Amino acid sequence: MAKQVKMVVFILERGPGYEAEGVLSRSEAEWEMAKLLSDGWQFMGAGGGNGAEDLGAIGLGFALFSKDATTVDDSPLMS
Repeated sequence: MAKQVKMVVFILERGPGYEAEGVLSRSEAEWEMAKLLSDGWQFMGAGGGNGAEDLGAIGLGFALFSKDATTVDDSPLMS
């Protein structure tokens, strides 16, 4: 069976100038992860580390979720 996989990326500390497309604050990430779990997604794992020097080494975190898939983008995987 095919699986869909989603990754939620978040910054561990939020401050001025640290907004980035697709990177959530911790509270935004908690909300997104709760929505995924309530929609039937399964938690696969999480990790993180220090950010780049230009971010002042502020850490980034991520969480992975999976869900059984019979379609991807509304297209059947097999006909």
